[in-house]
Amino acid sequence: MYAFYLGFVAFAVPAWGYTHRQNQNGRVDDLFASCFASLFIIVLTEHLVAYLGVRSWNAGIWIFFGLAVLFNWIDVVCVEYIFGTEIDKRQFPDIMAEFKFWLVVVVATGISTLPVYVQKTVKMLLF
Repeated sequence: MYAFYLGFVAFAVPAWGYTHRQNQNGRVDDLFASCFASLFIIVLTEHLVAYLGVRSWNAGIWIFFGLAVLFNWIDVVCVEYIFGTEIDKRQFPDIMAEFKFWLVVVVATGISTLPVYVQKTVKMLLF
């Protein structure tokens, strides 16, 4: 059930955020921006859900969390700049520089992670 919820949120929030809205250059963002935000949301949500299951946080877990986010960035940059097409190389900096992208990613990640956080909090309090 959660997979369907995550899929809906990861698709609906970026689709709503990028529908008929112009970016900084005056162009209307297309499906590439929405799909890129969806992929970013799913990766962040899955990492956060995995980290919500950890009860005893220590320095090693914080380092691992930071490395996971860093490797996500390295992967995105390598795919877009090294192996990407010319269109990808043009659109990637525009998408990442927009406040709208980060707002959509943060809001959708929060919405998709909230049910797991509530479930784990209630489970810890009651059991």
